[in-house]
Amino acid sequence: MNNPSTHRSRLFRAVLPAVIWAALIFVASSIPSEDIPASPILDYDKLIHMAIYFVFAALMYRALRFGGISPALRTRAAILTIGIITLYGATDEFHQHFVPGRTMDVFDWVADVAGGILCVVVLSFLSRWNRRKDASPES
Repeated sequence: MNNPSTHRSRLFRAVLPAVIWAALIFVASSIPSEDIPASPILDYDKLIHMAIYFVFAALMYRALRFGGISPALRTRAAILTIGIITLYGATDEFHQHFVPGRTMDVFDWVADVAGGILCVVVLSFLSRWNRRKDASPES
């Protein structure tokens, strides 16, 4: 018999990292541009967006796939992850429109979505590779 407390604990452990990462993105996006220290790494803005949303997608996929939320969500984790990343990236860019010195940039959003899609592709490939490896007879 499933213990509801164990289920909630597993869900909490699976979802919390994605929620914390989303909150960190929001906080970072709330920093006015004049308060951001100059750094040569910021010249790679689109790659930074991709990397941040790659991690967010990995955490979101993990939450959906292994959080024990529902079998339907688990089987659709990849497409749901891309949808969530796409929507969150759009709302993040809209939010930046209201932050002093920051701008809403569709190309930042495209980089966010690209990072999320790249993550899902990598995770899907690794999942298939592991299934094939597990299904193959020992040599």
